[in-house]
Amino acid sequence: MSLTKTRRKALKKLQGTAYELWLEQQDVLDRSGDFWREAAHQAAALNQEEVMPRVRVAADNLGASIGRNVEGARIAAREVRSRFSSDVLPAVGSAIGSAAAVLQVANNPQLQSLIARTQPQPVKKSASAGTYLAIGLGVVAAIGVGYALWQTLRADDELWIADDESERGED
Repeated sequence: MSLTKTRRKALKKLQGTAYELWLEQQDVLDRSGDFWREAAHQAAALNQEEVMPRVRVAADNLGASIGRNVEGARIAAREVRSRFSSDVLPAVGSAIGSAAAVLQVANNPQLQSLIARTQPQPVKKSASAGTYLAIGLGVVAAIGVGYALWQTLRADDELWIADDESERGED
């Protein structure tokens, strides 16, 4: 199969770009794994630093005066739940969504078909008379459009006609 030099070069470049995209996706997946490990570590640290002390305080207060501090424990539990749902869950959900999007792109059939299409295709040897006729018609149409634009956009002050006498400069 004989391909033109420019076609071979373009296909080679496209193939290289597809390979680079594949490597970047692999890197994103690796970084995603690192992110999840760090997120688990931070969640454990947050639990030790924020949640457990509040639970201990609530439990201590509850032990001192059960009747008086039941409402305080509920408030502490609501605060913990609120912080968890407003701070931790959105970050985790966003990370899961990003990871899912990356996986979806990696499994995208359109991307796989694009890579498959980078395989060399046979090139026609010569153009037919119809091709030359189509090129000629395209050139004539482009000249016609250019002439129409030139006629439309040219400055011809004599073509304007005033509607009333005040626009003509007469008083």
